[in-house]
Amino acid sequence: MSKISYPRTQTKSATQSKCRELIKRIESLLSKGHLTEAEIEELIALIGHINWAYGARSYRLKALRRIHDLRQRVLREQEERFKQELDAYYQKQAELEEQRKAAIEAGNEVKMLDAQLTSLLHSIALHNDFINDTNELKLEIQTATLLLTSSHDVRSIADKLNQPFEDDSSFKPYNFKELADTNGSKYYHDQYGEILRETDLEQVDITQYEDRAKNINRDKLISDAERSQLESEVDNINTLSIDARKAIFDGWMKGGITHLDNEFEELKDVNKCIQVLNDFGVMFDTYSELGKRGVGQEMFHKYGYQKEHYPPYSCFTERLKIGKESRGSIPLIDGLNNYNEKKALCFAIFDGQHIDEEHYKVTRASEAFMKELQAKGENATLGQWLDKAVEWNAEIFTERLERDAKEPYDRDALAKQGRKAAVAMRNVTQAHFVSLEGSNVLSLKLENGKHRNKLNPKTASRDQNDL
Repeated sequence: MSKISYPRTQTKSATQSKCRELIKRIESLLSKGHLTEAEIEELIALIGHINWAYGARSYRLKALRRIHDLRQRVLREQEERFKQELDAYYQKQAELEEQRKAAIEAGNEVKMLDAQLTSLLHSIALHNDFINDTNELKLEIQTATLLLTSSHDVRSIADKLNQPFEDDSSFKPYNFKELADTNGSKYYHDQYGEILRETDLEQVDITQYEDRAKNINRDKLISDAERSQLESEVDNINTLSIDARKAIFDGWMKGGITHLDNEFEELKDVNKCIQVLNDFGVMFDTYSELGKRGVGQEMFHKYGYQKEHYPPYSCFTERLKIGKESRGSIPLIDGLNNYNEKKALCFAIFDGQHIDEEHYKVTRASEAFMKELQAKGENATLGQWLDKAVEWNAEIFTERLERDAKEPYDRDALAKQGRKAAVAMRNVTQAHFVSLEGSNVLSLKLENGKHRNKLNPKTASRDQNDL
């Protein structure tokens, strides 16, 4: 196979297209008048997709003007309202805690007060997470604004943000004034309370942004045709490790395997499930064995495929990892005796470090489910997780079919086949868990991954698939 290269920077036409896409989205949000957390995350992604340092200045400037319109007309007012509500919540929290303390001292019942405190703390967490998201969006806007300035501009960061173009005084998105100089880092503020910390932006330059654009907006690691060829060579029947094969068949024989769709009667046969996954080019095995044999050696070591834990491994750990410790060293939740990171059944899906690829989409969908559960104060069982994931796995399998289909094609028919593959994936995973832990494991409640005790963390980090 030939080596596929990708452009160092986003093309001018791509920059213009993405600017138009961002402007269109902002127009709809301006008419709506308020932002949800999901919309803030969407804006962060859309802004991050644009190479603000390259392309026609008129397009970039028009897009940035609309961003600042949104920031000034919607985001600022909404953030202020949330902060006021948060202050009231904190005051109410102090009052309830005093009442609870007095009730305990008097020997009175505190269940009602505890319920009120729990509800209040939930609201506080939601408001704090929204404010954290708006801070992230504002930093993204500051970064884009700074990158719009000339690379030869030697003014201070604050001066560049206050007037990005020295030759155009009509665009003054900020009015930052120096606030303090602490430990060598300058802080600025404007009349609306927005803060600029110089160290957050002092490393932003053209080269750094080009590297970022290369990473986010580059072509696929390999072509669709090459992906199709690799996936057609998947042969789980001959490459599946002995331990994984034994566990799947053992779990199937133990029973307790439920079935989602009566329309897929053939998937009540474990061999048919394995065959369907072969047909879709989905290699699977335990984490420690996946990719060691057959075409998997090329898929994982050369061509961008990655191992997808299903459900995410962090749902099984007692806590999140700290610092650089390995996740495999973290204790697991009660109810698991044999399952661990190396024994976990994983599936090969394509590249997760870049927007809109398979692993990226699955990770974002898993995060959304975690966030939804945490917001409700709920935890899904293992069985519920396996069922829910059929939704997003069906989408990526359907996209595989569409990738290779010739127009015109019947998307509904392809979607049905994509769902069939997702159900097959779910069934073999169920069997594997049942073999390791018994059928009761399907009713085991899991943690909400990195969303536990924090309702809305950042959705992208250095490792976008670290749940």
